[in-house]
Amino acid sequence: MGGRWIRSWAMSAAVIGLWCAPGSAAQPLPPNVGPLVHYVAELARSCQNAAYSLWSHNDYSHYRQGQSTLLLVHYIPRLVAHARPEIPPELPEPLRAEFAASMDSATELLRLSAPTFNDLADYVAARDFEADQYRKGDELNAKLIALGRKCFAVAKDLRAEHRKTAQFILQGFDILDPLVRRMGEDWMSALALADELAKGSKADLGRISSLVDQLTVLDEKRKQEIAGVSGEGPWPSVFYNELDRAMVNMRKFLRDASTRSALTDTQMADQPRTVFNFNQDLIDLEMSEAFFHALQ
Repeated sequence: MGGRWIRSWAMSAAVIGLWCAPGSAAQPLPPNVGPLVHYVAELARSCQNAAYSLWSHNDYSHYRQGQSTLLLVHYIPRLVAHARPEIPPELPEPLRAEFAASMDSATELLRLSAPTFNDLADYVAARDFEADQYRKGDELNAKLIALGRKCFAVAKDLRAEHRKTAQFILQGFDILDPLVRRMGEDWMSALALADELAKGSKADLGRISSLVDQLTVLDEKRKQEIAGVSGEGPWPSVFYNELDRAMVNMRKFLRDASTRSALTDTQMADQPRTVFNFNQDLIDLEMSEAFFHALQ
């Protein structure tokens, strides 16, 4: 591995300036980083889907509470499609340990959800709840809700580790492609919004509005800049499309939140697929995922 690593986690304007400094030596991305972060992104999405289906949008619970005339169990449990890659030794040890623990936890939770879900699906299909007044179904569903909550927690851990890895790469490597370097800078600019969204109900809507205005202007500028660029592959467009999706979502939320209601509070809640959670995923995970693809 040529050159030296920059160990500090603090991103500064001085470091950004070094990317453009003449004579800086290019350092290639460690070969296992790409497969690792793409696997982690896939695993995080699977955990988010499990959390949504098993916990925050639980059809069995809705039926039992008389909120639905249909009893649907629609989650399809599966493990991620690809084998777990090696964790690159170039990553700092605290992050390597976090990756190992989170991936093991996520895989185990998804594994455990499958037979429990299948038992509940069979129970519903056979209408066994008519004989035991939902006793077994309630027990199975309680297990699935607990697994869903845990899936949500580990999905957030995986997202945070994906983000830390992107920050580490941005600090430790010279990125000579100016378009990809700019993507990294723009992603760093968007992290302030993700951090504010992470505060949930305690977030400052005024600060969110200001950040959304700034990032909307940046997004429009970048889309105009890359419109005439050819030969760069699809990933810059994907990157800015994800930023655009986040800004559209947030502008709508802010307009709806001008008269704060229970729905506003719901969309700020720390649960899967709320506006706040979904847009954290877009910034922390999907934008950095596109950045890694463009970097390779």
